Amino acid sequence: AASPSRGRFIRIENDTRLLEHYNIGAEIGKGAYGQVCQAVRKYDGQKMAIKSSERRREVGLRSFEDLDFVERKRMLNWLFAEKPNIVIVHEALASPASVHLVMEVLEGPSVSDWLTEQPKITETVVARCVKQMLTAVRSIHL
Repeated sequence: AASPSRGRFIRIENDTRLLEHYNIGAEIGKGAYGQVCQAVRKYDGQKMAIKSSERRREVGLRSFEDLDFVERKRMLNWLFAEKPNIVIVHEALASPASVHLVMEVLEGPSVSDWLTEQPKITETVVARCVKQMLTAVRSIHL
């Protein structure tokens, strides 16, 4: 099978189309807008994470379909751009019922778990963590 290009937005007829390209595994996270599951890309065995959200939970003034071509292009360029300390999004698949973001999988504990496991945290470590977080915030607000 041909490899999908990175950074593509695909409209799909139904959510089962996702299963054509990915083996979906266990849930690794859940939030107010959906869940994140482990996945393996079928064509190359690459581990991924897929965040799935129901479209009925979309909020805001307009949906993606309401945006004009330039606005859509700008949004997709931002979504697929590599930014420091931000997870990489490889694909976005949208069906009438759901949106699925295919992302790099991040190994290791969450930041909060890591912090609670540390017996003592030095000022240097805190400064490094804060710098990484602020770099991420800056890159998404530029």
